[in-house]
Amino acid sequence: MTVELTYTPREGIQDLPASVVVTGNFDGWTQSVRMEYCSERRVFAGMVEPGESEQLVFKFVVDGEWTTSAQYKVERDSSGNRNNVALA
Repeated sequence: MTVELTYTPREGIQDLPASVVVTGNFDGWTQSVRMEYCSERRVFAGMVEPGESEQLVFKFVVDGEWTTSAQYKVERDSSGNRNNVALA
């Protein structure tokens, strides 16, 4: 099963990010899923394989900067890092 994750660029920015990657527990945090911009929906989208996990834990890497998105629930891990979470 694959799951689509999307990232919406911040309102008011002039230029779209050059690179958006999603990474998380589904790829061992290796930044392996490059997202493509969909102009019709105005989002970057990428498909991930959740594997055995029922919960996806992930972050976006936007032009090299690790960030979370307000589109998804945000939780802190045991080290205090903020991550997005979603059910697979």
